[in-house]
Amino acid sequence: MSCDKIKLNRTHFDKVAFFNDINIRNPDNCDLKTIRLIKNHLLKVENKIDYLKYNAIEHNNLLRNSKLSVNDRILLNLNKQSNDFGNNWILGIKFTIKIGVQFFLLLLIVNSFVISRYPLYFNFKEEIASYSQILTEFLKFIFSFGFDNKEIQSNGFLYLIFIASKIFIGYGIYQTISAFRKYGKS
Repeated sequence: MSCDKIKLNRTHFDKVAFFNDINIRNPDNCDLKTIRLIKNHLLKVENKIDYLKYNAIEHNNLLRNSKLSVNDRILLNLNKQSNDFGNNWILGIKFTIKIGVQFFLLLLIVNSFVISRYPLYFNFKEEIASYSQILTEFLKFIFSFGFDNKEIQSNGFLYLIFIASKIFIGYGIYQTISAFRKYGKS
């Protein structure tokens, strides 16, 4: 079935209703109640892919709601940017790498202005670090926990950036993994 707009007020089916392959060309015009009814029926028949599609539509509609609290808006925006509400694992990888690069650059900028033992910083007068050293430090920054890294711990600002980056990188990895759930078993 394909339609421009659909409105369901209440549904009751004696048997399981299949909303598979329903296509709403403009789901933004549908109210939340209708989207939730379709989504719940898709969940009952274990159609995860279409369920996640309507879950994303519901969350996008919620984002446009002006009555949404600031905390909910931030969380929904992060979920949209990090994996499109569970629909895009590639977006999760991009989000994780982007966050990692941003925090690594922030670490280098801060390290250029503070005293620490961290070997990399922005240096325009002396010799530039080799690509292998930069890549090694970046990969250590992204993938290691480094809570025992004395170079990063040598300055509180660097350590604070490192801890914040681990929170967001961990969130990005979680979102990447959770986007695969539509391909798994129930």
